[in-house]
Amino acid sequence: MVNEIMSEQPALKRPVTSELLWGHPKGLYILFLTEMWERFSYYGMRALLIFYLTQYLLFSDSQSIAIYGAYTALIYITPVIGGIISDRYLGSTKSVIWGGLLMILGHIGMAFEGVPPVESVSEIGEIIILRNNFTLQAFFISITFLIVGVGFFKANISTMVGQLYLEDDFRRDEGFTIFFWGINIGAFLAAAICGYVGQRFGWGYGFGIAGIGMAVGLGIFIYGQKHLHGIGAPPTSSRIEAKSFIGINVENSIYLGSIFSVAIIWKIVQHAQLISYAVFITVIIALSWTVFYACTRCEPRDRDRMLIALVFMTTWVIFVALFEQMGSSLNLFTDRFVNLNLFGFEFMASQVQGLPSLFLLLITPFFFRLWSILDRHRLNPPSAVKFALALIIMGLGYYILSLAIDSNDGTGNINLGWIILIYLFFAVSDLFIGPIGLSVVTKLSVARALGFMMGLWMLSVAIGSYLASSAAQYVALDGSGEMIYSRGEQLERFGDFFAYLSYGSLGLGLFFLLLVPLIKKAMHGIK
Repeated sequence: MVNEIMSEQPALKRPVTSELLWGHPKGLYILFLTEMWERFSYYGMRALLIFYLTQYLLFSDSQSIAIYGAYTALIYITPVIGGIISDRYLGSTKSVIWGGLLMILGHIGMAFEGVPPVESVSEIGEIIILRNNFTLQAFFISITFLIVGVGFFKANISTMVGQLYLEDDFRRDEGFTIFFWGINIGAFLAAAICGYVGQRFGWGYGFGIAGIGMAVGLGIFIYGQKHLHGIGAPPTSSRIEAKSFIGINVENSIYLGSIFSVAIIWKIVQHAQLISYAVFITVIIALSWTVFYACTRCEPRDRDRMLIALVFMTTWVIFVALFEQMGSSLNLFTDRFVNLNLFGFEFMASQVQGLPSLFLLLITPFFFRLWSILDRHRLNPPSAVKFALALIIMGLGYYILSLAIDSNDGTGNINLGWIILIYLFFAVSDLFIGPIGLSVVTKLSVARALGFMMGLWMLSVAIGSYLASSAAQYVALDGSGEMIYSRGEQLERFGDFFAYLSYGSLGLGLFFLLLVPLIKKAMHGIK
């Protein structure tokens, strides 16, 4: 997705290598392919996870959504820590390689399904599910390796793209656009291939293919080091070679500590309610520190800009909460109520998740051209207007889907065209907020607090992911997939839920639009 590029750092003051391919450093295409296959592994996992939980491990919808929410929230929290470790000690290259190895271990674990649960009925008619404890713990430890691995990997790969160019190199933005294409190609292929194989032939095969993708990406990265010319090296070798307090060098201490963190997160993901406390505490600390810093350490103009950055981040959190329904409530809805037959071909529900990425690949060049034309005529709307329009477009998509549910033919089967349409709305709305969100926050943040604000932006994704799973509980069944409501009642419940999301998104978008004059004033000339 567009919002995947979230850790760009200033380019290093190094000469651009003369080793070019199609006008760009060859290293760009090494990073392009590395990220493409890593995103293939992540989105392959995400496409199948909610179905694996509900259909194989036989968790209830409520439990499955909670586990899914904990996983996606932690996926975006750990890169903040991984980025700090990389900047101070390991450097991007070692971090990416270590993160990739941890992720491969996680995928290997997911590829072995283990012993399936046994379902029985008690004397009083109550459904009892007996899960094999080893299989269950293997699942939790596998997703924990993925969480920690992404923490090391994701915070660093896009940073290296920026370091390929001088700060004033006109090719830099184009380089990031090429890199962005790799993200969406990986996401689309993941849903199309891993989703189909996992649901059609077996979960282990789908997760295994995702793992193969990660291994291919890591192999390309290691092989392509000669084209990166030392980019991503540790800041100073003395730091990682120094002895830590446990008596071994810092580098090995970090590797050992990350394995120890696996044990901690392994426990957390089994108690998803702990994420709510972590999110709540994180929000309070981050907001309190930002407001305190802006009001006590900044000049009035910088103070206003820092506080307005929080307003943009709040809108971003809401957008993420709406967008991330794709992996939980929308995925379950598509599987249970959408006719997935199109032109004689039967799609898997998990495959449909690749549509936003496909649309982004198709329409992004048009929007980049559109913004350029509007810029030349001084008609390009300011960032605040684009943020508001992103929520409005998202709200319209959900509203159309709720209308489609209300007007279904009585069979409870919704035409796949409606899902295709809402995912087109998803892609368009993403283009109104994803490419500019990080940029506007970097412009509004004072230089000495920029690193913290970038971390806060990434934490906003984690917060939005958690809120998405909390909201999706509205459409959860209480049992392990059994129909405690009639099919019609369930469909009506989904319709109400999507309507509520629509009203909320439209209302907040319009409210944000009304605030635009005040926001522009507080930005003090920044567009």
